[in-house]
Amino acid sequence: MSDNLAKTELDFRDWVIAGKTDIHPTIVDSKQVSRDLRLDIYREGYSLRLIEVLENDFPVTKVLCGDDFETLARDYIDAHPSTSFSVQNFGKNFSGFFRNRSLNGLNNAALRTALYSDWIPEQVRDDMGCETQSLLPAEMAAFEWAMETAFLAPDQTILTVEDLQHLTETTWPEVVFHFTDSVQCLAHYHHIGELWLAVDSEAALPDVTRSETLQQTLIWRQGFDAHFAVLSDKEVALYECLCAKQSFAELCESMAEHLSESDVVPFVASRIQAWLAERMFVKSQ
Repeated sequence: MSDNLAKTELDFRDWVIAGKTDIHPTIVDSKQVSRDLRLDIYREGYSLRLIEVLENDFPVTKVLCGDDFETLARDYIDAHPSTSFSVQNFGKNFSGFFRNRSLNGLNNAALRTALYSDWIPEQVRDDMGCETQSLLPAEMAAFEWAMETAFLAPDQTILTVEDLQHLTETTWPEVVFHFTDSVQCLAHYHHIGELWLAVDSEAALPDVTRSETLQQTLIWRQGFDAHFAVLSDKEVALYECLCAKQSFAELCESMAEHLSESDVVPFVASRIQAWLAERMFVKSQ
């Protein structure tokens, strides 16, 4: 490949992706199609493919945004050009893009809340019976991306109850449980899981209200499906201790700050048993 051809190809790529170079002088007109139209066909085709990727990764967010989704997607493509031959991670900044775009350079929290409300079409807000949907599109995009990444997490050897049967009273306290790569905890204000299920199943939209306190939803993959569950405050505390690689004895000591002495071991043991059944722990090598 000649140096000139290689440069032309790189210039063409940069123009299609981000309009960085003026490729027009190296492209000729044809009898049927002008040079500009030929270039626009390629660039528009590239954009449409990435919009389709975002639509597939964020179907419920698309419903919330209505006809504005395509405009938002095109702006996202301009703000976050693809840097990989794979589109698997293209949407990783989509939730943050909502937040940053809505700010419009404003740092005032009240103004941010007002701006977020405007992202939801009026008819959708009416269907949900909500006065405001501040933060909802950004939170839904984060939720959908977490579900996507959980589904795409690498396969790992799962820890089972049988793997723990050899433990004794003296070895149990030292056991450390490790979550699989699919497990993650997402903080949000809205009941996004209920809304996601309703849209996914084409059911009636539920009333969605904004909580005054952060909720935490646990997301993980079991088999070929991504799952989620809203955590209680005590479960969030246990999750954080597990992420800190605390041993079983340390877990019980930490959870004593949240539970009575008689409830600590039963609670920790029951939650670990439940999460084992959900295949959320990886077997240590």
